[in-house]
Amino acid sequence: MIHKIYLLVICSFILLVKAQDYEAYSKVHKKILHKIAQEDFDKALVAADSLYKSTVIPAYRVRSLLLIATLYQQKNDMDKAISYAEKADEIIRSTDDYAWQTRVNGFLASQYRFLKLYDKSKYYFQKALTTAKKINNPVDAYKVQGLMMQELAHFDFEQHRYKEAINKYKEAQGYFDKFSSKDFFIASNDQLMGICYINTGEYKKAIDCYNRALLFTDKKMPESALAGRIYQELALAYIRNDEPDKAKIYLDRAEEYARKSVYIDLDKDIYRTVQEYYTKKKDAKRIFAATGKKDSLSAEIEDQNAELINNEYLSLEKESAEKTKKGLTKGILVYVAVLFILGNISFFIVYRYRQKKRINKIQDILNKLTEENKWMKTNPKKTKNNITSAMSEETEKALLEKLNIFEEEVRFIDKNMSLSYMVTFMDTNTKYLSYIIKKYREKDFTTYTNELRIKYILKKLNTEPVYRQYKISALADEVGISSHSKFTTTFKNITGVSPSEFIKFINENEKA
Repeated sequence: MIHKIYLLVICSFILLVKAQDYEAYSKVHKKILHKIAQEDFDKALVAADSLYKSTVIPAYRVRSLLLIATLYQQKNDMDKAISYAEKADEIIRSTDDYAWQTRVNGFLASQYRFLKLYDKSKYYFQKALTTAKKINNPVDAYKVQGLMMQELAHFDFEQHRYKEAINKYKEAQGYFDKFSSKDFFIASNDQLMGICYINTGEYKKAIDCYNRALLFTDKKMPESALAGRIYQELALAYIRNDEPDKAKIYLDRAEEYARKSVYIDLDKDIYRTVQEYYTKKKDAKRIFAATGKKDSLSAEIEDQNAELINNEYLSLEKESAEKTKKGLTKGILVYVAVLFILGNISFFIVYRYRQKKRINKIQDILNKLTEENKWMKTNPKKTKNNITSAMSEETEKALLEKLNIFEEEVRFIDKNMSLSYMVTFMDTNTKYLSYIIKKYREKDFTTYTNELRIKYILKKLNTEPVYRQYKISALADEVGISSHSKFTTTFKNITGVSPSEFIKFINENEKA
């Protein structure tokens, strides 16, 4: 069956070469994205590349390149997604097709936002805003304005401003309502609103959004990535609305999708939802199975994104060096170098000495945290405290497993984290929870959660350079601490240095 579909697509390409027919092109484009890609990713790429090569109209070529970029984005190969989108940008910016200029710039803004490279994301978003104002065709204008409003909503979503994001998604839907062939855009918009409602705790509204979206996907693209996302998030909404039986229906559909999917970011979220479902059902065996799959996918995504971000920084540094070299003559460079060496050699020696002391201080902090984490993992049941409790050994063991899951799922960075929140998650009471934390972590609740949060951000700062560009208030928000000042105080109490000092030390250490 797949081979027949593939043959049909190839035949369609031949027709496109001769006629460049828009409807035929759009039909093939849709089939590649929503049908072939779900059955055989590699064939979808070949088909998309053939579609690109068979077209001569710039807008079609750009649309084909964005199709390839979208396929790679869904696979979380952000490097190739950005590369193909930039190739599309090179083609379309030499035309006066402002609608596609806007969509290409909007796509690039989204990719850099995914990678948390916000300066580059804003650069392309501003370009998109500029070209959007020049679109004359009303249908194209409405479509682009809706997509731009979605991108603004995405920024709100990532900053946890869910109500603001919902309002913008509703505004985007208003634009989509103004043209025909809008079903996919509206279904996608409903899915995006649904996850916002989940995050605000309005689960019934989320379920309504997903059911509307399913009216389209179940009928026209039941095996698409959008359908997979809707199944996963609808299951999550039912789980959190305490309707596990309904959740299981869509969770099974999501897992079936994940078994044949190559889109690892979506697959990771599916197994995270599976993990939450079995946590609610108290099925430890399946919890750990889902956790293993989720963690494996998370590690793969982090490795891919880290490599791309590192390459991006290296590229920027190289570009900067080349510009500097072109702007200065050899004579000026030599002159400046000599003055620098003669005038600052003594300062350099002193600076290096002080720098090493600072680096050693930070390294001691990191080593201590690393050793403590290793000890906790290898000795989860050991404790220096001789504490007794009325709970049974079986209950104690179960609560310890839940405590480990709580840490592994990084639930401690939730803004709503509190003793009552954790009691609810672990399905216990305050007395038992305090006992488990005291015995196995040797801390009171506040110290325990604060240390988890600070260790989490220390790791991010140490291993992911992009976090060092954040404002202190953004770092506080990342770990669920309510204010800049509270975060700074907590950070200093635990590490002995301020966040800004720590960031400066690590940056200097890398340059040394």
